[in-house]
Amino acid sequence: MKNTKNILQVRNSITIGGVETTLLGWLDHIDPERYDCPLALFTEKDNLETAFKDVVSGHGHEIIDLPWHPGRKFRTAVSMLVDLIKTRDIHLLHTHDWRSDVVGYFAAKKTGIPIMTTIYVWFNRPFHIFIKEKIDAFVIRRFDLVTAVCEATRKQTVERGVPDNKTQVLLSGISDNRSPETVDRQEIRDRFGIGKNDVAFVFVARFFPEKAHECL
Repeated sequence: MKNTKNILQVRNSITIGGVETTLLGWLDHIDPERYDCPLALFTEKDNLETAFKDVVSGHGHEIIDLPWHPGRKFRTAVSMLVDLIKTRDIHLLHTHDWRSDVVGYFAAKKTGIPIMTTIYVWFNRPFHIFIKEKIDAFVIRRFDLVTAVCEATRKQTVERGVPDNKTQVLLSGISDNRSPETVDRQEIRDRFGIGKNDVAFVFVARFFPEKAHECL
């Protein structure tokens, strides 16, 4: 029998963004002999979670549906998460967004297991996001560990009331084993019609308001 640590990842996902890419990278590279990491995804309006769900399943990772839509089933989600923690002998709950943080907090409190979250960014806008982040910051102060993907985000997390000694930086890394050993820079510039003396930059971000494309 393998002596694994069971870590339940929890996320609500409506698209494949930076958080999803990071989370998938962790799932792909974590040692399965040491850790069992099923991923619980909230059911979303119009089944928006299926985009990420299909990718994760395609990589061979276990997906568990957490009820949410329709009706924003908060109590049902907490109850199911409690049952999962008990039946799967979960040792640690790792949440990845404000909804997962709040639902996860109550489930962890009911079962007595440690809980951690990873903070990727604080948006502060628009207003409904501002309110959700206020609630989130209040809840995660009670977590056992709060990680952030960079030092700036960690400091912003502390400014929101999370004790400094509960925070640490957890860098998001990507595997470079798919990158070519050599790149013909001029061939790439020619492909996109970029002149030899033209200055070019790449803005890697999905078309969502928080990416502020209008500021380019």
